[in-house]
Amino acid sequence: MEKSFILKMKVGMIVPDYPSKNSYAFAFVHARAKLYIDKGVKVRAFILSNKKVEEFFEDVSVIRAGKKELLKSIKLYSPDVLAIHYPTYKTIPFIKQINLPKVVW
Repeated sequence: MEKSFILKMKVGMIVPDYPSKNSYAFAFVHARAKLYIDKGVKVRAFILSNKKVEEFFEDVSVIRAGKKELLKSIKLYSPDVLAIHYPTYKTIPFIKQINLPKVVW
């Protein structure tokens, strides 16, 4: 892949949870996000949640929100690809309605 494309690439990560000051749950997802960032890729994490919270964890933007708000945030971010980490019965129907290239782990 051409380096200039990689430097401009934006990845939206859809994950069940993300580390925070209070918890290091899903640290493997954060480790992967940091690897993407080290390669010049822009990363934002999206989490289905009952309440809307936007925060940063070690320079990674993390957005937690309900389905409508999260979909709006993803469209606004306009990622080149969605990286789906640990899809669940809650996230799969949501993910199916997003018309973007997807990679699943």
